[in-house]
Amino acid sequence: MPTLRTTIWGVVRFVVCRMIQMPEINSEENIYLRCRKRANETRGDGQFKSREKAFEQFHVRDIKISTSSLKDYESGKTVPSPDTVLAMAEVYGTPELKWMHCAKGCPIGKKIMKTDDEIGEDELRDTYFELAGSFHKVSEIERQLRSIMEDGKISEEEMPLMRDIIRVMDRITENAKDLKIWMEREGYSITES
Repeated sequence: MPTLRTTIWGVVRFVVCRMIQMPEINSEENIYLRCRKRANETRGDGQFKSREKAFEQFHVRDIKISTSSLKDYESGKTVPSPDTVLAMAEVYGTPELKWMHCAKGCPIGKKIMKTDDEIGEDELRDTYFELAGSFHKVSEIERQLRSIMEDGKISEEEMPLMRDIIRVMDRITENAKDLKIWMEREGYSITES
């Protein structure tokens, strides 16, 4: 039986999603279904073969996600709350779900994030080489940025260079995100020192 809090949260989420015109997610490309299936393939023990099996895994961890909620998320009927996505990512062992949810389900995330939910060995190798190329440019970028920022203004002549600097920094950020996802998937904490 839903609590008053979950009922209110559901109504608020419905209204907000309609106000910002959050798109419905096509079940063929549904990130929640893909991550559950990926968890099943990765583990190979059938724990996530069905929604019912996934429900059991949530229940064991005392996470309140029903099979009907999973069906609604996986069919695109409803969008899970951020807390639910965090729980799903943890239980499934698919940290990329957090990034995909923001990049594909949130209008702000769509504008500021790009994500590829498939991060395998080839993608990690590409990430390494991209980072190596970017790191090679860092001291030059630092010098150029210092030159641009000396007077506290960006002139029209400096704008193309500033855009190039931002593009390199954005690639570094994207590559760092890919490494974080890979580390979490491998079971390493990115927050421990």
